[in-house]
Amino acid sequence: MKTSKNRKGEIVAAAANLLAQQGEAGFSLREVAKVVGIKLASLQYHFPTREMLVTAVLNDVMDGYVDQVGAALETAGEDPEEQLRIAARALCEDSGGDGSQQRLEIHLWSMALNDALVRNALDDSHRDYINNICDMILAARPSVSAEEARRRAIVIASMYEGSMLFTDEQVTGVSQNDLRETIYRASLEIALAH
Repeated sequence: MKTSKNRKGEIVAAAANLLAQQGEAGFSLREVAKVVGIKLASLQYHFPTREMLVTAVLNDVMDGYVDQVGAALETAGEDPEEQLRIAARALCEDSGGDGSQQRLEIHLWSMALNDALVRNALDDSHRDYINNICDMILAARPSVSAEEARRRAIVIASMYEGSMLFTDEQVTGVSQNDLRETIYRASLEIALAH
C-alpha cells in the first residue's frame, strides 16, 4: 500500500515529466491523474489546485539542486574556497543528459510569468539560491563586501540558469560538456576575484 508521502512523490514526478514533455498547454490535473493512474479527486486530495502542484514540482527541482550540492560538499572539508569549487562543479553537472530538466525549468519560468503563486515560489527559490552562493563567496573571500558578493552571486546564478537556453550544439557550436566547463571556470573567476 502506498503512503500519502509516496503518492505525493509519484504525483510530483509524473507532473514534472508531463510538464517537461508537453509544456504548460498539455499540463492539467486531469492529465497528471491519468498518467499516475488515479482519479482526479484522489489527486486533488494531495494537490487541490494546479498551482499547488506546479509549486510542488518547482520545490522538488530546487530541493534536487540543494541535495546535489549538499552531497558534493560532504567531501569538501573545511576550506571555504574548496567548498565553493565543489559546489560550482556540482551545479555544472549534467542533470540527466536528455534535456528534460532544462525543458522543465524553462516551462516553470514561463508559467511564473502568468501565475503569481508559481512566481512567488520561483522568486523564493532564486532568493535562497543567490543567498547560498553569496554566503559561499563571503566565506571564501571575506575581504569582499556583502553587496559585491551579492552582485557576484546574481551573475553566477544567471549564468547557470541562462545556460539552459543554450542546449542545442547545432545552434551554439559548443558541446554541452564544454559549455558546462566554461561556466564552471567563469563562475569561479567571478566568485574568487579579489
